[in-house]
Amino acid sequence: MLRMISGTKPAFCSLLFMLAQAAAVAAPTSRATAEPELSAAKAAAARPVVPMVQGIGDAENATFTSDGRLLVTGGANIYEITKSGAGYVATALYDGTCNFTGVVEYAGYVYTTCGEGSNLLQLTPYLLAAPLSPQMKFEVIHRFTKVGIPNGLAVDSRGRLFVTDFTPLAGKVVTVSLEPGSPVRVAREEVWHGMGHPLANGLKIYDGKVYMTDLGDIKVIPIEADGSAGRATVLASRLAVLDDLYVSDQGIVVGDFYGGQLLYYTLSGKLLKQTPMLFRSPSSITPGRGGLVPTGALVVTEKGALGELTSTDGNRVSIYTP
Repeated sequence: MLRMISGTKPAFCSLLFMLAQAAAVAAPTSRATAEPELSAAKAAAARPVVPMVQGIGDAENATFTSDGRLLVTGGANIYEITKSGAGYVATALYDGTCNFTGVVEYAGYVYTTCGEGSNLLQLTPYLLAAPLSPQMKFEVIHRFTKVGIPNGLAVDSRGRLFVTDFTPLAGKVVTVSLEPGSPVRVAREEVWHGMGHPLANGLKIYDGKVYMTDLGDIKVIPIEADGSAGRATVLASRLAVLDDLYVSDQGIVVGDFYGGQLLYYTLSGKLLKQTPMLFRSPSSITPGRGGLVPTGALVVTEKGALGELTSTDGNRVSIYTP
């Protein structure tokens, strides 16, 4: 969930302001403080949620790269989390300030989205990329023309980047096609599905379908044989604000932002279980892959209190052991 930046026009109701997270811009430091590392067994015995890195203001999204590195977006930057002694440290990878959101790897590059500016409804939205290398450096490769507030980010089997537009009452899904043989040049940007999404948020592609959250709904949209969008279906609805989600053959895990819990659904939308209120505004869920995070554990980004980017109330990346 993208925070709302101060200075937004009063034409939108206060409820939408709240859902978009009204907050003042505050840039986090380039290195976040580390939390002591606990063994997986100790962590699970002591408490199921253990802070991994504290100090990533407005922690938003995460992904493991194909070579096992953990990247996290949040606040004004995108970070790599690495081990440091007995704990972890987060190092900023972008030379500048932008409100970072989605992140995904494709064909040897990592792509991320951000919005620059102090007014949520007048952001300058960008697509950035960096080659997957020991010293990653993100650079802007495209300024969006059909996205107002970029949020979720995923890639399909054709190599198209899919982006959700978080613009209140005007949410949509947009695709970005890269030029053949040039991973940092955009060939075209198109609206893929632009109807009936009041607050488009999290986005994943699984088994030829787009899964997304939209306010309190989990939706699925088939990708047709010609690449176009099929009919959108609401799999599940809840009186909640659902943020990002993870989809696999085992089902769907989604963060209930204001409920402070994770929800587990089948691929058909049946609620299987939910955690207690263990989290401070969970915004994304990413399964561990061994190495930094044990297989079976989940990386959960926690935003915390609205508009507060520096305290230990959220503003962190945690490890959850179910």
